[in-house]
Amino acid sequence: MVYRYRMELDDHKMPTLVREAGYGGATLATPEELAVFLNQNEHLGSRAEEHFYAVALDTRLHALGVFEVSHGTVDYSTANPREVFIRLLLAGAVRFALAHNHPSGDCTPSEPDVKVTKLFSDAGKLMRLPLVDHIILGKNGAYCSMHEQGLM
Repeated sequence: MVYRYRMELDDHKMPTLVREAGYGGATLATPEELAVFLNQNEHLGSRAEEHFYAVALDTRLHALGVFEVSHGTVDYSTANPREVFIRLLLAGAVRFALAHNHPSGDCTPSEPDVKVTKLFSDAGKLMRLPLVDHIILGKNGAYCSMHEQGLM
């Protein structure tokens, strides 16, 4: 079972994971599997604004949890490694993937997309929590894998 989570503060102002929904189990060993999973469960390719997601993975690339990290505007969304890594560690991740959508439908990575991928990849290396891919989703199931494009 894969769970969608959100973060809340408990009574002591400590970040806590709260389960929102569950999906059938998923192995996300390829960029296509990750893109299909996020489109089927989160409808990421059809969103009108940019949404940035993190997916917590185990050693065999089974999804442990899915997190909406940020929800931005029609052409911009921000993501801070601190908030992402809190979620990943609380979910027990040993690897992770990132994904966001381009409402324009064009999956071509922008310069900020490449920079944020490097930022998360470098932070993951430092924490020994490797980033396996960053997927950009567009319309009608189109996607771009930063890993396949050699951009990470």
